[in-house]
Amino acid sequence: MDIRKTEMERTSIALFSATTLLSFCLASWPTNLTAGDAATGLRGVPLRWCAVQGSPAVTDPGGVGESSTNDVLWRRHERPSDNFWIPGANITFRSGFAVKDLTTDQIEIIGGINFPIIDDVNISAGSQEGDIELNTTEQEETLAKCREAWDAMEVDINAQRQLEGKDPVNFSGPLAINIRRFVDSAGNEGFLGGKGGFYYSASAAAEDICKDPSLIISVDDDAGYVFVKDNALLTADERASGILMAHELGHALFLEHGNGLDDDEDELFDGYGASGGCDTDEDVDAEPFSLMATNTNKGTNVITDLQRDRARIVAEKMPGSHTDPPNILIPGQAFSDHRVDPLHDVTNREVDINSVGMLVNDTLQSTALNHVLFGTIPIEVENQYLVFLDLDNNPATGGMPSSLGFNTSFQGAELVTRVVVTFIPPPAITDESLSESTADSQLVNGFRIVTPTVWRFQSGSFAEISDSGISAQVGTIRDAETGEDRYDVVSILMPNSVRGAITSEARMQAIAEQLGVTSDMELDRLPNTSLFGAVPLFLIHPDFPVCGVDSAEVPQGGAASVEASGLIPGETAKVFIGDDFVAMGQIDDQGNANVGFFIPYTAPTGPRLVTVGVMGTALTADCSVEVTEGAPLDIDVKPGSDPNCINKDNKGRVAIAVLGRPGVDLTEIEAATIRLTDSSSSEVEPVRISTNKDVSDPQDGIKDLVAHFKTSELRDVGMLFTGNELFITGSFQDGTVFLSDSDEIQIPGDSNSSCQ
Repeated sequence: MDIRKTEMERTSIALFSATTLLSFCLASWPTNLTAGDAATGLRGVPLRWCAVQGSPAVTDPGGVGESSTNDVLWRRHERPSDNFWIPGANITFRSGFAVKDLTTDQIEIIGGINFPIIDDVNISAGSQEGDIELNTTEQEETLAKCREAWDAMEVDINAQRQLEGKDPVNFSGPLAINIRRFVDSAGNEGFLGGKGGFYYSASAAAEDICKDPSLIISVDDDAGYVFVKDNALLTADERASGILMAHELGHALFLEHGNGLDDDEDELFDGYGASGGCDTDEDVDAEPFSLMATNTNKGTNVITDLQRDRARIVAEKMPGSHTDPPNILIPGQAFSDHRVDPLHDVTNREVDINSVGMLVNDTLQSTALNHVLFGTIPIEVENQYLVFLDLDNNPATGGMPSSLGFNTSFQGAELVTRVVVTFIPPPAITDESLSESTADSQLVNGFRIVTPTVWRFQSGSFAEISDSGISAQVGTIRDAETGEDRYDVVSILMPNSVRGAITSEARMQAIAEQLGVTSDMELDRLPNTSLFGAVPLFLIHPDFPVCGVDSAEVPQGGAASVEASGLIPGETAKVFIGDDFVAMGQIDDQGNANVGFFIPYTAPTGPRLVTVGVMGTALTADCSVEVTEGAPLDIDVKPGSDPNCINKDNKGRVAIAVLGRPGVDLTEIEAATIRLTDSSSSEVEPVRISTNKDVSDPQDGIKDLVAHFKTSELRDVGMLFTGNELFITGSFQDGTVFLSDSDEIQIPGDSNSSCQ
């Protein structure tokens, strides 16, 4: 976006919608974050998922091993959380459903707690249902469908909760859309795997924001989004790691393409090359590669310190975000709510409203009101964008914005805002104070002016408010790879002191209008039912289910329990550690669950995601646990014998058991990798393996692995002498290598042998 500032347009910020090419490889972690650490505590960001009809997540979830579309989708953010974002930045992504104390009526009125399945808005020639055609408006129309679905659920469930006398709920977070694939007009698929976008409002210059993202005032979750190609069409490695989704989520947190380093030492890093971004001078393909590398075979799991710090700042400002000490959620800085309007109800896309919302940052004491549009605003226009707000949800108080000359019959407004976007043509700019070069440039290109105005109802009439904290901007969502402008967001910002007091529910009407045109087709109203119409806004922090593990650190193979609350009473809870299903349990009649489980022995060490999901729904509680290195597996040479006497002249076999324990599935050990070894590093392969017996003494009911080795081979490599310590090594199916604890052997006839 071409950014030109005036005293009335404090800044204009472009959101870059980055696209990603497949595939990726893995590297090592640069950071060491600990679950529950006060300085780097787990920060949760909700996602509002939708799946496009025709994508395999809808038509065949079993094709990727899941039982439902819900399971496919929430595990699509679970894997990148566990594999990338928790270890790299202590950020987790979660289901956007923030609902507690649910009743049957509430669940039934929205058809269950399910991620929406939305229609494919355009099945073009050559494409298949679920595809998104590039270089069309299908992307924006699909986003609109997803917004509409979440909007309808929130409004409907709150209508029922109001009847039941319960507080409202709020669904927040960027949109995440599961599609089949991206295609061209002929239905041909390229290498594009995903897109991610981010939008913020600020009264600082774009370069200053890049250097210090804490200057961001508000992050609009409704303008942020992720599109990802369906899991079934990815490789098995891409699917298991979640790296595509992890990369796109980076874009939703203001990360751009590059290695996450300030290569040219100008206090800026990463960007989108010629398309823009923070540092257009840097090579986005510079090594060493990070998670935010651009394309094939370059992406890794590295999140650098610069990337981590920026992402955590943005995550804290994201509406609906929270910090998660066990069993408690501390809200982030901001909350928001938006209402949607159908597309195509006016002729010009720059006044076709997609959604309008209020974003409140408690920490910065600031409020933003945003119009998300269907298209971009041409330079040579004069448009106005209006919001009328009944902040106390009482039509009998406040005033009528029609008294200010606006085309509305809305009643009860305490606050009215207006943003006028206009254009000064080249001949109008003759300011002699401008430098010759600047004046010449403006005479050629013209000049856009963005002017905010705020009125507050006080003492029986509307008064225009003059405050240095009031500003406005127009931001353009742009595809970074193509440089194509997608749509605009018009924002007005003000201090909360200018806005005035609010309640948990407000009423709103919004207008986008092309001025100087008499046709009704150039005025879009939200809602579009009547001049009196209003839509509700639920101005609260989302209240998510919570969980916590009973111990901050648990070793691999160790026992633990997770306590969760805010779930659906009487249903079944399922517990995952990262990608591993570990337990099920019953949810009581208060929506609480306490489920015991074992950390898989093969689980990676470090902070790990714990997800407690309600069976058959998209409702989850999310927390984390620090997994530490587990104790080695025990072995028993000649099970049942003590001491372990081996006759080295015997021509038979020696049985050695790897003893099972809770949390360890010995059937997942690759038989071909098992070796017997000792301190000399000699190795012997088994001649037979069984995993169907409990040979522990005493028996513990857990099946053990018994490997049989030829005595002659142990003798030939020099293992058979009294006091020698034997070990077993091997690998699990996921590649985890293990080295067992040791067991000592005795040889009859040796002078120091205890064998009789």
